[in-house]
Amino acid sequence: MLLVKLSDLAISFGVENKGSFDFSKADQATDHDKLESIRTELIEYNKKDCLVLHQVIKKFQEVIFKTFSIDILNCPTLPALIMKIFLSSYLESNLDAQRIPITDVALYDKIHSGYTGGHVDVYKPSLPKGKLVYCYDVNALYPAVMAEYDYPIGDPTYFKGPIDYLSPETFGFLLVKVTSPKEMHMPFLQVRRDGKTFAPLGTWTEWYFTEEIKAAAALGYQFEVIEGVLFDRGRPFTDFVNELYEQRKIYPKSDHRNWIYKILLNSLAGRFGMSPKVIDYQLVKLDHKANKLPLIINQISDSYQLIGNEIIHNKDVSDSKGKYLNISLPIAFATTAYARIHMYKYKQILGSNLLYTDTDSIFTTKPLSDEFIGTGLGDMKLEYTGSEAVFIAPKVYAINLSLPGTDPELLAKVKGSKAKAISLLTMDDFKDLLIKDSVCVIPQEKWYKKARTNTIHIKQVIYSLSVTENKRKLIYKNNILVDTEPFVIKESH
Repeated sequence: MLLVKLSDLAISFGVENKGSFDFSKADQATDHDKLESIRTELIEYNKKDCLVLHQVIKKFQEVIFKTFSIDILNCPTLPALIMKIFLSSYLESNLDAQRIPITDVALYDKIHSGYTGGHVDVYKPSLPKGKLVYCYDVNALYPAVMAEYDYPIGDPTYFKGPIDYLSPETFGFLLVKVTSPKEMHMPFLQVRRDGKTFAPLGTWTEWYFTEEIKAAAALGYQFEVIEGVLFDRGRPFTDFVNELYEQRKIYPKSDHRNWIYKILLNSLAGRFGMSPKVIDYQLVKLDHKANKLPLIINQISDSYQLIGNEIIHNKDVSDSKGKYLNISLPIAFATTAYARIHMYKYKQILGSNLLYTDTDSIFTTKPLSDEFIGTGLGDMKLEYTGSEAVFIAPKVYAINLSLPGTDPELLAKVKGSKAKAISLLTMDDFKDLLIKDSVCVIPQEKWYKKARTNTIHIKQVIYSLSVTENKRKLIYKNNILVDTEPFVIKESH
């Protein structure tokens, strides 16, 4: 439920710090007595971890019960908890919330291809000489748009054929043939193709939220409507989000209640957009596999995979009427679309000064005007300023947080790598990756479990870091990465 490092939880909740254990001791130990001593020390370390986690959960449980009269023990996950809070505390008094469209199988399958997340793009791979990088984050982006905008409510109405997509009455999701402007450095609309999500130029067909279509039309995009599904408009989340955000502001960031309200706010949108597929595992002994396999396969609703001793199959969570319980793809779809609309206005303001974006954050060589900075929902806040920056790929970058004349402090992000491995990298390592075909090798530990013996094993693996071209086309000059530009696609339908 609390998907945060235990050490960070201990600090946030003001409980005794968990301490640390040097796992390299085990690798260096050679005799039995030393190993036994390490074993005893490790057991004590684990006991302390359990006690710290117990104190954190107890405090969390007390806050939730005192505020909402809900016991977290009845909620297996954080999304389940926030849904229970929303349904029990806000549903009865909000008629719009009572009309949130629970997604049926047919609607989910129809529009799901157009459901994408935030813009994560490298526009400029490095900071121009003599410039500073300003890093801004939005205050609670997804909760902010859930509070501010209209959402799909009521029963869906399906149609085929053209419609006035710019009409205020047209509200829902449309399958459209898109033609983008011919020249656009930072395209607005995203597509997902071959497992990759990117913002191209060209022509293609996809499902989009009507409000995103209207915003795109103002930028020069043209659309041909093929079919669609329309909803009524409503504000099911405004009161809920505003009340939780005001409660959060009561407490300083150092207070665990501030953190609790933060994670609750950020969990609501994700709950509506969760996958309707769940993974079910069954273990089958090798000597009984032949007898049990037919029985298990007959219980599988979707697909199965046989890996060693394990039968893995997917089940959907639809009810007898073909609806996905407490899943509302129209709500989640609209939320991410509104978030992209919100963030794109900063792209328009900053233009060529923009270096990198990641969902709710921007990295720019030009500071934002004070009118955009504040503590309210959806306002920007300056996180940090740096004198050097290299952006290699989505969620792979390094920033020297020091200003000229001060000691350097490197902020490095490498998606998929552990903090210990990342800490070994330098700014020069990232700069070297700007050279065409360069690779940086990162050794790191990988922990894995052997199901047959129920034991944990650690092995050293090599992570190869390099520039990727999965979202934008890379531009090199003298074998040095200097810029990026959007891909151009042309799909015939």
